[in-house]
Amino acid sequence: MVRTCMTLATMFSLLLTPAITACAPDEAPETPSETPQPEPGPQPEPEPGPPEESRIRLRVGSAAFTVRLRDNAAAVAFLSLLPLTVEMDDLNGNEKYRYLPQPLPTTATVPGTILTGDLMLFGTDCLVLFYETFRTTYRYTPLGRVEQTEGLAEALGRGNVEVVFESE
Repeated sequence: MVRTCMTLATMFSLLLTPAITACAPDEAPETPSETPQPEPGPQPEPEPGPPEESRIRLRVGSAAFTVRLRDNAAAVAFLSLLPLTVEMDDLNGNEKYRYLPQPLPTTATVPGTILTGDLMLFGTDCLVLFYETFRTTYRYTPLGRVEQTEGLAEALGRGNVEVVFESE
């Protein structure tokens, strides 16, 4: 029995030795010329996005606000809809919303806290403008944020309101 165990242990160590030495750290890595390289070809173009400092104007009656857009596909698609005048409905005393004429691309996440002035997409086609800060567990795709929110809640009021989004 001991002889059988010794024989098995010896065979196992002989089989394992090449595997262990194949990964030895002191071996030289392959040189780039030994590694096959992909053929050069056309590279995919980066996804178009708004310029880093892309801004739009939001008008409610005589009040005007600047919205800094996010650098994402949803913001680019939203920008392509401008100018856009919509009647936004009030919801929960903290947001205005309107369904858009077409769906936009989404990358929805749970923001945790919604900030006054956040402009977001709920689902694929529901534009939401928040005029109060609060916690949420809902998922949104961020489009942008009003830069100076002073007077935003007063301008939007508590009922339905016409909002104009336009290029700056």
